[in-house]
Amino acid sequence: MLDLVPGDARLARILTALAPGERAVVLALGLPGVSTWTEAAEYAGADDPPAFGERVRRKTRRLAAEYKRRDGQRQDATAGRLWQPQQEGRAA
Repeated sequence: MLDLVPGDARLARILTALAPGERAVVLALGLPGVSTWTEAAEYAGADDPPAFGERVRRKTRRLAAEYKRRDGQRQDATAGRLWQPQQEGRAA
C-alpha cells in the first residue's frame, strides 16, 4: 500500500505510524471530492466520522510536528563541526 504513496518520506513515515483505519482516513483526504477530515472519515467507513476525523487530524499533526522536530535535531547535529576558537596562525 505504501508503494502507492508519492515519494514524500515524511508522509510515508506518518502513514506507517497510523493504524489501518487512521491511514485510510489520511489517504481518503487526497481523493477528489473529499475536502474535510469528516468527509475522509466517512469515506473510510468510520462509525462517528466527525469525532474520528478530528482524532486522526490531531494525531497526524502531532506526528508531523514530532518528525519535523527530530529532523531538525538531526540536521543540527550533522550541520558541521563544533565551533572552535581560532588559534594563532591557523583558521578554524
